[in-house]
Amino acid sequence: MSIIQTLGGLISKSSIVSSNAVQLTRGGKYSPSTSMTFREASQKGYKSLTWVRRCITTIGDAVGSVPWKTYKDLGDGRLKELPTHPLTRLLNHPNRFHSRKEFCAALTGQLSLSGNAYIEVVKVNGKPKEMYTINPSWCSPFPDPNLYVSHYVVDPSGGTQKPLRLELEDVIHFKYYDPENEFVGCSPISSARKTIELEHSAIQWNQGVFDNSAVPGGVLKVPANTIKPQERAKLKQDIETGFTKENIGKPMILWGGMEWETITMSPQDIEFLKQRQINKYEVCAIFGVPPQMVGANEDPTYANYEVARQSFWEDRVITDLEWLQIKYQESLAHYYGDDIVVLYDISDIPALRKSYMQKVETAKSMYQMGYPANELNRRLRLGMKEIPWGDVWWTPMNMMPVDNADISQYVNNTAKTMKEGEGHDPFEDPS
Repeated sequence: MSIIQTLGGLISKSSIVSSNAVQLTRGGKYSPSTSMTFREASQKGYKSLTWVRRCITTIGDAVGSVPWKTYKDLGDGRLKELPTHPLTRLLNHPNRFHSRKEFCAALTGQLSLSGNAYIEVVKVNGKPKEMYTINPSWCSPFPDPNLYVSHYVVDPSGGTQKPLRLELEDVIHFKYYDPENEFVGCSPISSARKTIELEHSAIQWNQGVFDNSAVPGGVLKVPANTIKPQERAKLKQDIETGFTKENIGKPMILWGGMEWETITMSPQDIEFLKQRQINKYEVCAIFGVPPQMVGANEDPTYANYEVARQSFWEDRVITDLEWLQIKYQESLAHYYGDDIVVLYDISDIPALRKSYMQKVETAKSMYQMGYPANELNRRLRLGMKEIPWGDVWWTPMNMMPVDNADISQYVNNTAKTMKEGEGHDPFEDPS
C-alpha cells in the first residue's frame, strides 16, 4: 500500500487529522501550512511594500507579454502551425473579461503571494472555451485515498455557505513545493516574512523621524528647584505641541537656567537605515528578480541592466513559461487530439535578441556541418517558417573518413584524373 493510500485511510477514519506532512480541516479540506496567509501577503506585502509589488508586477508583465501558438505534430519531428486553432485563441484570450496580460499577472501574482494558483477551465460541448483564475484563499484540493486528489472545493463565503465542487479535470493547479504539506504549496513571500516585518518597522521609524523634519530629538535640562512638580507636565505638553511636527524649527525661549541638548543619531540608528537597502535586495532575491530590473540597485548602468534583463528572462521568466507549457499541454491539448502541441513564442522579445543572435550563429555553424535548416529551426526554437528544401541533409565535402574504401578510391581517381588533365570529376554526372 502506498503512502498516499495510507494517508487516505486516515482521512476516511477521522474528520480532523494532524501530522507533520499535512493539516486537515473539516470535511477533508487541506489548509496551507505557510507562515503567511494569502490575505496577509497581499496586505503586508503587495499592497504595502514597493519592492514586493514591483517584483510581482515585473514577473507578471513579462510572462503576459509572450504569445502562445498551437501546432500539429506531423510525426516526423516537424510541426505545422495552426494559427486559427481554438486552443491558440484560448491561451491568448483566456476569457471575455481578462486579456492574456491580465490573466498572467493574476496567475503569477497568486503564485508569488500564496504559493498556489488555480485555473478553472470552462468547457462548451466538451472542449475548453474559457479560463479563469480562482482566489487561492477560496480553493483547496480534496484528498482521496486512491486518486490522490478527487476534486477541488471552492468556498468564497468563508464557511457561511455551502462550498462549490469543481471536478479534477476542470482545474489546473500550480503550486510551489512545501516540505510540510503534500497538497498545497508554500509561497515565496512566506520565507521573507521577517524581512517584511523589519521593512515595516524601518518605514515607521523613518516616518517618525520625518514627522520631526528629520531633526533628532533632544533633552531639556532643568536645574533643580527651577519649576514645581505640577508644572513639569505642562512644560512637556508645551514642548510637544509647540516645537514638533509642523512647528519644528520655531525658536524656543528658555528661562531659569534651562538648556536644550540635541541627541545625535547613533551608529545603531544609521545601521538601521542601511537595513532598508538590505531588505530590498532580499525581496528581489526571494522572487528571483535582479535588482536592476526594479530600480533597486545603487549604481545603475546600461550594461548592467542589459545583463540583468537577459538573466531575468532566461533564469526566471522562461522557467515560468516552461511550467505553463507543461500544464497547458497536459490539461488542455489532449481535448483536440494527441498530435496537438502548444508552445510559447519568445522570438520577438527584445531582451532576448542577443541570445537569439547567439542561437542564429549556432544554427549557422551546425548548418555548415550539414544539419537541415528545418531541423535546426525546431531544435533551437528559432521561430521561423519551415522551407521546402529545409529537411535535406548535406555532406561537407571537406571532411572525409580516410579509412573508407569508397572515399579512398574517390580520392585516388580524382588525383589521377587531375594529373591526366581530363578536367572532370569521376563522380560527376556525364550528362
